[in-house]
Amino acid sequence: LEFRRVLFRSIESGAFAYSKNLQSIIIPNTVERVGYSAFYGCESLSSVHISDIATWCEIEFDYYNSNPLYYAHNLYLNGEKVNDLYIPNSVYSIGKYAFYNCSELSRIIVGEDVEKIGEEAFADCTNLTIYGYNGTCAETYANDHSIPFISLGAAPTDQTGDINRDGEITLSDAVLLARLMTEDIHLSLTKTALLNADVNE
Repeated sequence: LEFRRVLFRSIESGAFAYSKNLQSIIIPNTVERVGYSAFYGCESLSSVHISDIATWCEIEFDYYNSNPLYYAHNLYLNGEKVNDLYIPNSVYSIGKYAFYNCSELSRIIVGEDVEKIGEEAFADCTNLTIYGYNGTCAETYANDHSIPFISLGAAPTDQTGDINRDGEITLSDAVLLARLMTEDIHLSLTKTALLNADVNE
């Protein structure tokens, strides 16, 4: 099922409950909330398709069976089946139930800017190993839920002025700061990089 030319922010409670012939669904980037039991009883569902992982992580699922992954098990990102997944630094939180029962997910790398992982975000991901930085919420979540955790080492050191976060303050940082201040171009900087650019702190 694909929603063409339809922009909406929520899928209401029970919207597709007991749609036993539903096999695949494309969730548009406009969706912010999925209601209670929206996909309850959709036992033929085998694939969920999305186009942006950051948007997916922000969706508010009312309950575990609000997430179509509960039945589908398989997530597709831009047409590619997701087994290994990188959560980019543009993501600051992973919502509750976000990957519930996504049993095909085997490895996830959590960026250092992720500050929160919601309740049961990776519940029943039976083959999952979490990769992340020491002392971050990724390590805490893995330990609290008995999920294997592999350390990527210490999180990069934050230093005011190190905008590109390469561990040094150089001319390239000054150029990035100047371009950011003049809004000469659209710069996609992480939350931490933006804090590093705040030289008035």
